[in-house]
Amino acid sequence: MESRVKNTCAGGNYLNIAAGFAAVLAALASIVPASRAQEPRPGLDIAQTTNQRSFNVPPQALSTALVLFGQQAGRQITADAAVIQGQSTPGVQGSFTVEEALRRLLAGTGLIFSMPSGATIVLQKPAQTGPAGAVHLDPISVEGQPHKSTDGTIGFVATRSAAGTKTNTPILDIPQSVSVVTREQMERRQTQTVDEALRYSPGVSVSGKEDNRFDYASARGFPLVQYLDGLRLGTGSFAASQTEPYFLQRIDVLQGPASSLYGRSSPGGLMDMVSKRPDGTTFSELQLQTGSYNRLQGAMDTAGKLDDEGKLTYRLTALARDADAQVDYIRNQRLTIAPTVMWKPDSNTSLTVLVNYQDDPAGGLYGRLPALGSIAPAPFGYIPTSLFTGDRNLNVYQRDQYSIGYQFEHRFDDVFTFRQNARYRHIDLTYNFLYATGYANATTLRRNLILDTERLDTFAIDNTLLAKFETSGIGHELLLGLDYYQSNWSYRYAVGAAPTLNILSPNYFQNIVLPALGQNLSQTQNQTGLYAQDQIKLDRLMVTLGGRYDWSIQKQNNWLTKGVTGQYDGAFTGRAGVNYVFDNGIAPYASYAESFEPVIGVDFAGTPFRPTTGQQFEIGVKYKPTFFNGLFTIAYFDLKQQNVLTADPNPAHGNSQVQTGEITSQGVQLSATASLAEGLNVVASYSYLDNKVTKSNSGLIGKMPAGVSPELASAWVDYTFQKGPLAGLTLGGGVRYTSWSYGDPANTFMVPGYTIADLTLQYDLGEAFPAASGARLALNVNNLFDTTYVAGCSTTTTCYYGFRRNVLATLTYKW
Repeated sequence: MESRVKNTCAGGNYLNIAAGFAAVLAALASIVPASRAQEPRPGLDIAQTTNQRSFNVPPQALSTALVLFGQQAGRQITADAAVIQGQSTPGVQGSFTVEEALRRLLAGTGLIFSMPSGATIVLQKPAQTGPAGAVHLDPISVEGQPHKSTDGTIGFVATRSAAGTKTNTPILDIPQSVSVVTREQMERRQTQTVDEALRYSPGVSVSGKEDNRFDYASARGFPLVQYLDGLRLGTGSFAASQTEPYFLQRIDVLQGPASSLYGRSSPGGLMDMVSKRPDGTTFSELQLQTGSYNRLQGAMDTAGKLDDEGKLTYRLTALARDADAQVDYIRNQRLTIAPTVMWKPDSNTSLTVLVNYQDDPAGGLYGRLPALGSIAPAPFGYIPTSLFTGDRNLNVYQRDQYSIGYQFEHRFDDVFTFRQNARYRHIDLTYNFLYATGYANATTLRRNLILDTERLDTFAIDNTLLAKFETSGIGHELLLGLDYYQSNWSYRYAVGAAPTLNILSPNYFQNIVLPALGQNLSQTQNQTGLYAQDQIKLDRLMVTLGGRYDWSIQKQNNWLTKGVTGQYDGAFTGRAGVNYVFDNGIAPYASYAESFEPVIGVDFAGTPFRPTTGQQFEIGVKYKPTFFNGLFTIAYFDLKQQNVLTADPNPAHGNSQVQTGEITSQGVQLSATASLAEGLNVVASYSYLDNKVTKSNSGLIGKMPAGVSPELASAWVDYTFQKGPLAGLTLGGGVRYTSWSYGDPANTFMVPGYTIADLTLQYDLGEAFPAASGARLALNVNNLFDTTYVAGCSTTTTCYYGFRRNVLATLTYKW
C-alpha cells in the first residue's frame, strides 16, 4: 500500500537534552561497582543416591534451568529470590545421579544445596544455615514482596500473580482470568507504551490510535482501571498518568470485577503495572534507540549494593526521548528518572522506597476526524493520516508528574505477615489545542478550540495482615485489609468555535479569538475500604472467599457559580471461587465476582445517582504442563452492569437522566504462552465478545456499545538459535487481528476490522565478537506492511487513524 504519510517536523529541538542526558547516564554507569563472583562451594547434607538419570539442560539463566532440572530430576526446588536472580549456569548434559548433575548445574554460582527429603532440593547461599527462610516454588517462586519479577516469571511465562488475590498466588489457584506481560516480552517487542505492551494480551483491546497522551485498554467491553505497584492511579479529564514501559518489570491483567479487593472499579477489571526495583543483583545497562519519525532515545538501568552486607540496595532507571510523530507538528518528548532504594535489615523485614519524576514538555494529539474521509472516501478522497487539525500557535501539551511511595513488609513468624503500601502522586497539565468537529463544506473542517489546565494530587495507602495457618488439616491464607484513597483535582476549561481548516490547503497560522473560561472546578474524592479474603486449601482443592465494604465521599466546588455539591456512597462487594489442580497441571475453576463504581450527578428530582454495579459468573480451565514451561487457559464469562445512565422517559424532565440502563457482556477467551528451553517463545490468544445494551430508555436496546470489537486474535512467535553459525540470532514476529466495531451508540455505521503484522530481528553481538559480550542489537518493525486503518470511532465526527509502520533500531549493552 502506498503511504499517504507526510513526515513534516517542527517545534523546538530536544535532541540536545537527550544527548546531554546520555552523557550523564554513561557517567553514572561508570561508578557502579562490578559484581564479585563467588567461588564454588560444595553441597551439604546430601541424600546419596546411585540412581542415574538422563539430563539435558543447556546453558542459560539459572532460574529457567532449574525448571527443566526439576522436571528431569523429579524434584521440587526451593530457593530465596536473591539466591537465583541474575545467576547463569553452564548447564548439564548426560547421565548422572541427581547429586552430581546438580553440582554441575550450579558450578560457578557459589550456591550450596541440601536434600531434606527425597523429593525436595533446597538452594542456599553458604551463609545460610537452613532452609527455614525459603519457600516452595511453582516450580520457581520466591519469598518477599508479592510483585517481585522472579515470582514464578520465567521468560514469557508467569505462573504466579499478586493482582488476583493481593497475595503471591499461583495463577492456577486464582479463580478468574489473569494474564501477565513479562519483562522479556516487552524487551523482545521493544514496547514504547503500555498500550503496545498489552497488544498480545488475551481479551484485551487497546486504543490503537496515534496518541501519546495516555494509555487506554479495555477488557470484556469495559475499561481496565490502571494500578501501579498495587495502588490506583487517579485521573482527571486529560490529567492522566502515562507510565514508561522501560521502567516496568511486568504488567498483570485481572479481568472481571475486582471490587472485593480493590474497591471502586470497572467491571472490566484492572491492570497492575509493576515497577523495576532492587533484587539483590549488581548490573548496569545502557540503551540507545533510533527509528521512524526522527526518534532518538537514551536509557539506563543500574542496580547494586549501597553497603558491604547488601542490606541496602538500589536501582536507578532513567530515560530521555525526542521524536516527531505520525501527525505533522506533533512532538513526543520525555525526560524521566526513577530511583529506588530497598532496606532489608534481616530476612523478615524490608522497606522499599520508590520515587519517580517525569517531564513531558511536548506531546499529545487530539486527531479526531470525520468518518467521511477516514472510514469512507470523501469527494476529494481520503484524509491523510498525517493531517494536523490544530494551529501552530496553539499546540501545547505539557505534563509534569512525580510520585514518592514505599512498600513495607514484616514477617512476624510462620503465621503472620504485615504489609503497608503507600504513594503520593502529583500531575500538572497544560493542554491547548484545536480539533475537528465535522465538515463546513466539501473540503473544509469545522474546528473547536480547547484551553485546559489541570492539577491532580492523589494519595493511596493499603494495609494488609496475612495469616497462614491450618485448622483440622485445612490450610488457610487469611488476608485482612484496610485501604484509603484520596484525590484532589482542579480543572480550568474553556471551549469555543475556531476558524475552519481547508484539508487540501491548510493554514496553520490563523487569527483565533480565545474563548471565555467555561468551567472552574475542584473535586475531592475519598474512599475507605475494609476487606477480608480467605484462600482455603484442602489437598488440591482451593476455595477463595472475599468481601469488602467501601465508604466513598465526593465533593465538587464550582468556582464560577459558587455552587457546592456532595455525594456519599457505600457498597458491599464479594467474590467466591473454587479451583481444583490435578497432578497433570489441569485446573478447572468457577467464580462469582462483583464490582461497584460511583456515578457523579443527580436525577431530575435532585437525588444523587447510585453507583453502577456489576456481577460476573466465570468458568474455565487453566493448564500448566509438567514437562515444559507453558500456561494455557480457556474461560467463559457472563457479566452484567446495572445502574447505567440512560435518558429520563418523562418528556417534561428535559435532558435529565435516570439509572435504569443495563449492559450485558458474554464471551469466551483462549490463551497460550510458552517459553521452551530450545529458545522458542509462543504467545497466542483468541476472544469472542457479545457486548450489548439490554436496558435503555434511549432506543439502544440490543445495540452494541461503540468501539467494542466482537473478536480479537493475536499470535507471536520468536526463536533464538542456540548453536552453530547463527547462535545468538533471534527471529520473531506476530500478527494482531481486530474485528469490526460499530462507530456510534446507535450502530448506524461500522468501522472495518484490520490485521497488523509485527517483526523483530535481534542479535547477541557477543556470539560473534567476544569483546562485545553483553551487547545486543535489535530491529523491530510494527505494522510491517504499513496498513492504513481506522482504530475506532465513537460518533460520525470522531474517528481516529491507527499507527502506521514504525521501525526501531536499539543497541543495548549490559554488564
